[in-house]
Amino acid sequence: MAAEYAIGIDVGGSKIAAGLVDTRGRVLVDQRVKTPLGQGAYAVIDAIIGCARAIIGQAARSDLAGVGLGVPAQVDYSRQEVEFSELVPLVGADVRTLVASDLGLSVTMDNDANLAALGEAQFGAARSLSDFIMLTLGSGVGAGLFLNGSLYRGAYGLAGEIGHMTLDMSGPDCLCGGVGHFESLFLEGRSLQERAEVLASALVGIINIFNPQMILIGGGIGQSSGELVSRAADMATHQAMAGRKNLRIAQATLGNDAGVLGGAALAFAEAEERERFVL
Repeated sequence: MAAEYAIGIDVGGSKIAAGLVDTRGRVLVDQRVKTPLGQGAYAVIDAIIGCARAIIGQAARSDLAGVGLGVPAQVDYSRQEVEFSELVPLVGADVRTLVASDLGLSVTMDNDANLAALGEAQFGAARSLSDFIMLTLGSGVGAGLFLNGSLYRGAYGLAGEIGHMTLDMSGPDCLCGGVGHFESLFLEGRSLQERAEVLASALVGIINIFNPQMILIGGGIGQSSGELVSRAADMATHQAMAGRKNLRIAQATLGNDAGVLGGAALAFAEAEERERFVL
């Protein structure tokens, strides 16, 4: 029997959000806490668990598909391990196992921008699309690649680090150790125009490489500034080559719930796969 609910958890640089989500994409109960930065990986894991515990009793366990957990980090999806984390210190901690053991539920972990893309594909603006890119602009810059009808993770689950494309070899240092990356240039932008120009430069590369049907822009900054998105879109479509006439660049529609809904979508999908395998 298919599960009726799933728990989606979205870990960000400033907050952790969890929600009990039904199969129609409705967040029935939610919980949000401040991310305990500066206190180590296990403080963050405890906060994740606390968020989930606050809502887990709102549905019978037999009705829960499991937990989809998004973290702002590079995640080796097949091994369910954090490879690199710039904002939240999770490297070296077995995040998935610790959360699953405490909650007694199946937990699947992925990059937070991947789950935002999955949320938009399942419940948001990209439901009818096979090829789109999700950009998240907030404490960092992330991206999810939804290509040929499914989330693209690359050979080791680490694809989509568009925020770390080099746009200026003499640009500012990035927290990852590189220089002149999209993320560092964007976050250091002092005006709307400067940020729009950096975003447009990145969008041109995305359009020419992937030829998507749509680019959705979300995250705290992307969601709050329609003018930033429209200015960057205008500049990018004048410079790009591939498919620009049919491309749509727009703000994402799920807002602050994108990661939670994406986490739930992942949990539902994993539960279906487990059921199919058993049958």
